[in-house]
Amino acid sequence: MATGGERSELLEFVIDCENYLGLSYGDKPRWKGRRDEIGKLKRVMVKDRKVTLAHLRLALAYSIRTRSPITSAAALAFRIDDALKVAEEVQVVTDLDVAIREAIAWEYERDDDDTEDWLYQLVRSTGEVRAEVLKDWIAAGRGRTT
Repeated sequence: MATGGERSELLEFVIDCENYLGLSYGDKPRWKGRRDEIGKLKRVMVKDRKVTLAHLRLALAYSIRTRSPITSAAALAFRIDDALKVAEEVQVVTDLDVAIREAIAWEYERDDDDTEDWLYQLVRSTGEVRAEVLKDWIAAGRGRTT
């Protein structure tokens, strides 16, 4: 709980919404707009106990990444499910990302005639093609130290 000049986590979140989403309050003074947004957030969080500040932050990051038009910090509560789905998808891809990064690092250390071609493919591939490029890279005997 905020005491004596400290900022609450909800206030910090509302300020982040202002900074990253361009949240504005029209003719209201900023302090009143922030107060109203914090009140809305508290009501949403009380009404639906599954809505947490961590979920709201995840929804904020998702809205920034997708450039979704958000007019209220509390409106981010409606984006939580979408943000969680994307977060789950990202975790599935994480192992592939790590393997690709290791392959890129290996190629930088190796620096032979094929390095430039493999680096181009490893760095530029996207989506499902990344897994295919990694399989081709391994099948070509790359990544072995012996």
